Amino acid sequence: MPIPKYDEMYRAFLDCLADGQLHRSKEVKDTVAGVFSVSEKERAEMLPSGKQQLFDNRIGWTRCFQRIVHYDGQVHERSMPICREATHHKGRAC
Repeated sequence: MPIPKYDEMYRAFLDCLADGQLHRSKEVKDTVAGVFSVSEKERAEMLPSGKQQLFDNRIGWTRCFQRIVHYDGQVHERSMPICREATHHKGRAC
């Protein structure tokens, strides 16, 4: 199965955050990868630029779009914990 597009990961991403707890990015990536049966080999695939893994890039876009616009156009609190962690950890906004 090819790596899903960022918009195909929305539901699995939100399901990871449904408990309202703070989650590390790696935990969410691993869970979403499991939902879509993304193999380690597929996860290692790089973007054409060679600067980032394709799966990580798509999860990043999923995270950012979940923060900005949710299904009904609202930012929901349950989409915020991972963005806060990513902002704190990486020193930049989603």
